[in-house]
Amino acid sequence: MKPPEVLVVGAGIAGLSVAGELQRRGVSVQVVEQAEALRVPTAGIVLHPNALACLDHLRGALDQQGSRIERNVAMDRDGSETVVEWKSVWPELPLAVHRRTLGKLLLSQLDPDTIHWSTAPLKLIQEPEGVRVTFNTGDSETYQVVVGADGINSWTRHMVDPDAQPRFTGHTFIRTTVLPLTPSSSAEWRTWRHGPHTFGLMPIGQGRMAVFFQIAASEPLRSELPDPLEVLRNGCGDMPGEVRRFVDSMRLDEQLVTRSAFALTTSRFVAGRVVLIGDAAHAVSPATTQGGGLAVEDAAVLGEEIGTHGCRPEALAAFERRRQARVNAFQAIATQQVTLMEAVAARRVPGPEGLDDSAPIKPPVDASAWYRRLYGPLLAVP
Repeated sequence: MKPPEVLVVGAGIAGLSVAGELQRRGVSVQVVEQAEALRVPTAGIVLHPNALACLDHLRGALDQQGSRIERNVAMDRDGSETVVEWKSVWPELPLAVHRRTLGKLLLSQLDPDTIHWSTAPLKLIQEPEGVRVTFNTGDSETYQVVVGADGINSWTRHMVDPDAQPRFTGHTFIRTTVLPLTPSSSAEWRTWRHGPHTFGLMPIGQGRMAVFFQIAASEPLRSELPDPLEVLRNGCGDMPGEVRRFVDSMRLDEQLVTRSAFALTTSRFVAGRVVLIGDAAHAVSPATTQGGGLAVEDAAVLGEEIGTHGCRPEALAAFERRRQARVNAFQAIATQQVTLMEAVAARRVPGPEGLDDSAPIKPPVDASAWYRRLYGPLLAVP
């Protein structure tokens, strides 16, 4: 039997998206995933219109199972609010959905037996007509293209940009999703900021709310907290009563997950017949809510280029030209924006040597304008 043309390493959002894009274009694909089954975090994900445009084939199911977000409301401890009206930022409202729901939808579009679970590559050797891959199962095969979609700690990245290293963003998150005791029909994503901590609630459809607690830290947490619920309750102890009451009333039917956030910039996305997509190529701060969006954009563009040029290095080079300029432009603005957002939250102005405590500032009058600037590079079709 002829081997698949493309190997995708990783069955996360990026890997499942690109596998679906390629199969719809008649390209044969094999996905390998080191986990035993689909593994998605207990968290929500925001799909902005740039991502939704690349997931048009799933629009009906996403609209049915997710929740449109009309605005973000950030509450400060002095009672002031910063509001982002999404209708003034994008031509349509973002959609929030459980990551598990998105993962299952992406998986359902694939041909049977596309994914080989509990399988990981051990060795890649570039050859003139393909990439020879040896797996932990002892098998070996040659593919015309290898796609590294294996996340922030990508193993595949050593073949493309071995010097690129993830950078800790200074934030660790405790996340889960819950069914509130009192159902809400709100279309608002609300956050409460208190010192180094931020607590957030976001509707994600099917009656569920995404819950997150952001902790500022100098070092990433390398392991799960022994009792994340206790950390969450203690951290929210000085927050407004509505936050404390919500946390105290939570009935957990999903795991509380602790994750430290990392960012990544690579000098290149492609080396020969190996290409990186998603967090393996470019990870951004969670504050931008665009990690998943950039991944599905990558998948759509790579699918287009392989559909046009075939499974050849020319397709990957064209992909890199299109994606690198767009991603670099977004990352440059995002770096400035996140610094300013954190300064506003702390009521401090960023100076040449960091944040100046002696220069208090108020939240911006038009927070929506900030986000129009942030997402400016993503308004055009990817």
